[in-house]
Amino acid sequence: MTDPTDLGADELDAALARAFEAARAHLTAVRGGADDEVVEAAYRVFNNASAAYDELLFETYDEVTPWQVDTLDDTDFAESELSGDGMTIAVRQRRDYLVPDVSALIAAGTAARRAQGLTGNHEVEGIETDHEVTEVGEAVYELLQAAGGSMSGLDVPELELRNGVLMVNSVALPLEFSDDPGPGEADLPFVCVPDSRMLLRIDEEMISDDGDEAEDDTDGT
Repeated sequence: MTDPTDLGADELDAALARAFEAARAHLTAVRGGADDEVVEAAYRVFNNASAAYDELLFETYDEVTPWQVDTLDDTDFAESELSGDGMTIAVRQRRDYLVPDVSALIAAGTAARRAQGLTGNHEVEGIETDHEVTEVGEAVYELLQAAGGSMSGLDVPELELRNGVLMVNSVALPLEFSDDPGPGEADLPFVCVPDSRMLLRIDEEMISDDGDEAEDDTDGT
């Protein structure tokens, strides 16, 4: 048996979490009396998540599960799922930034918080403008809030833009959150499950010579 400290253990935990999440989604669809298409989509995701866990368990520990499942080909997607009404898409965007001065970024976040809480000379109820921002994540949140949730809020001198990527996927099931996330579940909203299909990917690569230019590499389906 493989050493449990093997680096594949974390990946295995994430695969098991995906299988559990898919099982819950399938049960919800069945109990809720969902349309056949929705139940079938949930079944397909559950099937493939189970198959992926089974395969990874064997690769990591040379052990198997009681499940006898094979991955379903994603060509099983109905044409309406890819182009018709009612399809669900997931849009994921990642941008990397360099933070040259953490204290300057935190100060910018504090300023953004205070600006949001003021209308003329009056404070807006519910926004505690007297509390300073103390953490990087909190500062980024305040900058995004100040821009209405737009990533343009991060176009500030305190952040230097690096590489980024935008992905659009067709997914069988919409995003749901677990009340009690288990090991490996924290990143599930950003994981492409076996039945997701890439519709578009745009890579933004910063050109080191100029520093303020980007090269786009677009892949669309």
